Amino acid sequence: MNIQKPGLSTGGVKKSDYNISSDKHVATSTLMLISFLLLGCISAGYGAYTIFNTHGHHVVKSMIWHPHVNVSHQSLPNIKSPYSSNNMTTIQPSLLHLHRQTLSYRTSSESSHKLFDPCANMLGKLPPGLAENLRDEIQVMQIHQRKLDDAERVLGAWKDGPPRGDDEATKAKAYAWNHTWASKQLEEQLMETVQTETKVLLDMQRRVKSLLFKVQRLVEEGSAGHVAGEGLKPLEPLTGDVKEKGGESGEAQFLSSCVMHRLNQKLFPDRPVVSFLLQYFKRPWILRSLVQAIQICGNQTSIPVELLVNVDNPSEAQEWSALVKETGGFVVPVFSNNVHEARAYNRLASMGRGRIMVTLQDDEVLGGDCSWLKDVVNIFDRFPQVGAVGLKTYIWAFGPNNTHDGLHFRDPMTGIPTQYVLNADYAPLAFRKSAWKHIGGIDETMSEAGECGIFGDWEFTTRMWMAGYQVMYMTRPPKEPDVGHDSGTHKPETADRCWGRQARLASGMYWSRYGQWDGPILTGLAEKVVQLNIEHLELIDPAKFATKCPFAIGCERFLQKRNSTDSVLPS
Repeated sequence: MNIQKPGLSTGGVKKSDYNISSDKHVATSTLMLISFLLLGCISAGYGAYTIFNTHGHHVVKSMIWHPHVNVSHQSLPNIKSPYSSNNMTTIQPSLLHLHRQTLSYRTSSESSHKLFDPCANMLGKLPPGLAENLRDEIQVMQIHQRKLDDAERVLGAWKDGPPRGDDEATKAKAYAWNHTWASKQLEEQLMETVQTETKVLLDMQRRVKSLLFKVQRLVEEGSAGHVAGEGLKPLEPLTGDVKEKGGESGEAQFLSSCVMHRLNQKLFPDRPVVSFLLQYFKRPWILRSLVQAIQICGNQTSIPVELLVNVDNPSEAQEWSALVKETGGFVVPVFSNNVHEARAYNRLASMGRGRIMVTLQDDEVLGGDCSWLKDVVNIFDRFPQVGAVGLKTYIWAFGPNNTHDGLHFRDPMTGIPTQYVLNADYAPLAFRKSAWKHIGGIDETMSEAGECGIFGDWEFTTRMWMAGYQVMYMTRPPKEPDVGHDSGTHKPETADRCWGRQARLASGMYWSRYGQWDGPILTGLAEKVVQLNIEHLELIDPAKFATKCPFAIGCERFLQKRNSTDSVLPS
């Protein structure tokens, strides 16, 4: 029984240098027993695991929990969710049907808040999606209205000419006018803006009006209820001058205000799609190469990107501040004090404005071909249940006879080579920000500040599966290693601290959380991985796959349904 994990970086000691072997059952400790009883796993035991390196030398023994092999998920009791407030949510564990909606993570404050009563009465009776569609249209329309208002007023000020007067305040305004607006070209630009924004606004107002009348029809048919005891009158879209006139805005104003109680951040101008999260520590010679490579990717793919950097040694603040100025704010440094990966990525992800996060390390520079970035965005768009996409190394499952390299599948719709996997490594590792937030981020309890994040990537991707998300893997981006300079965790003075001590501690937490490698949790997830690959993807090389199944648990039982319909394998 071996458990192998590919390395996080090129060269040096790798996670695969450690084999974890099951030993005989031993007596339980009081602390383990408490955790065991809380989980409700009545038929479980504890074991001692011995970690050896590839040369067979004993490293350490650690006491970690694991269920008996014969425990199935059907035998697990119902679990009360600690996250619900008054009504406790009963959860029936299921290994092959993991849905995002299973657990309620609302806090008491989140579940108790209410909309303004008249808004709740109106919006609660609208068909799903209608209020959100109306909100999006109004939100974008107000952006264009703001631009039109500003262009018209600046154009009026330009036509009025500079202020005249002898007092100092008027002279200052005249000076500002002469240096800002005294240009015929400016007039042409303003007139073009007014024409463009007016055309856009007229089109959007028609769409908003159509949505408002849809609400009206629903009211008349008795499907949408009423507001304040009266049926809605024919609704007109709110225009930019209503507020200025101070007149009655009517139901259109009321409904417009209600749907705007929660903005759509995706519609904010200049919003990046991808946020790169770089963990950096004492490599000043590579600064500009790291930054320029990411800028090139954004320009090459036309995908809006941003770069957030955890600068783990604030002594280089001056160099990074210069880069902020040089890049016009593209680089966003966060100065920390040796917090390392887990805390760094969580901090950066919380600040990232993109919907997709991509983790990076400072010992490799992205190569020139950035087509992989388009593929990552396409995969997240194509598969809404995917929470993370590995871009370095992966595993199908734990245990012997699993291949852990190569791409065997592709998406039949886009043709992008990709496959479902159990776990993926840092870095790069891409993940959906909403999924990261939903599952509680990267686990910072697996290490102290300043210690490496070994096993944190596996725990993160395993937790994605447990929460109902899926994990995929794609082709590694081309990268250029920082030749001649070891990774921070592979230096002689730090290697054992990470790959020895921290690996033992973090792996112990991983196994105690998810059970032994051949227990019901991890084997159930491994079967789910195989099932998704067979049912939803197509093989890149069917002939090769037919002669050697890459899954240790075998492919036969998952192929019967596929072969009976539209098989990817030769019959």
